[in-house]
Amino acid sequence: MQRRSPSTSDQSLYCTTSKRAMSHREPPVRALPCERAPVHCAEGYRLMAAACPLCASNLEQSRIRESNPLCVFIQGGDPVLIGSGIIAPRAHRETVFDLSSEEFAATFDLLPRIRARLDRELDPDGYNLGWNCGSTAGQEIFHCHLHIIPRFANEPYAGRGIRYWLKQDANRRDASD
Repeated sequence: MQRRSPSTSDQSLYCTTSKRAMSHREPPVRALPCERAPVHCAEGYRLMAAACPLCASNLEQSRIRESNPLCVFIQGGDPVLIGSGIIAPRAHRETVFDLSSEEFAATFDLLPRIRARLDRELDPDGYNLGWNCGSTAGQEIFHCHLHIIPRFANEPYAGRGIRYWLKQDANRRDASD
């Protein structure tokens, strides 16, 4: 989502109850109907789901590679992470913790089909799978999605998994905070 501050013309996209920046302590939005569910932009404002790029009404059908009644697999064409994509529920859910048990099962129902497709098309040497839940964890689009990233032995960072960056001394928290 493009980082910018709200302008007068954007007012219809913002939640009518609050335009203030969200506190990380505010309770998460739970399983609201898609047309009412808020989304967060980079500055922390709550946008209406009409602006959510992963809500079904906003998805370009040409980007959907696999689907089932509850979820879709979308590939984005990233020039560095070749073949990577995401599984997202059709209904607006903010994080994996907001998925129904049926949506959770539907997400994992797609995985073998996606792996077979990527194995056939790209023949990767491995995969990283991951969820980012909340802005502190790196979530930028506040519609739940599971990242699927094919990995290749000839990558400069081959052998370094998701936790590699988090375990660096530079990421150590100050215990006094």
